[in-house]
Amino acid sequence: MLEQARVLEADDPGLVAADAARLAPRLLVIDDDHLHCTIICRVATRAGFAPVGAATYEAAAKLAQETTFDGMTLDLSLKRDDFRFVHSLSLRSSWRIRLG
Repeated sequence: MLEQARVLEADDPGLVAADAARLAPRLLVIDDDHLHCTIICRVATRAGFAPVGAATYEAAAKLAQETTFDGMTLDLSLKRDDFRFVHSLSLRSSWRIRLG
């Protein structure tokens, strides 16, 4: 007899840390300042997110192609057309929530 697959919920008492990390919303943190990126990632982790940092737009675009993210933070002082970049990321099918 086949056992039914168990659906994990965030408040499940049998949830282990690896399962909780897998269920956490993924957050893309784009910031070229290492200290700022570290602080944002730590705060996001404490808030229940699974953050991934990127120091450049190019690194962020590569990550967005490889991973599904639920949201992002963006350092607007990176000196590029931020809104065009954000819009291009929002068009990718890997985003769960469209930004545009």
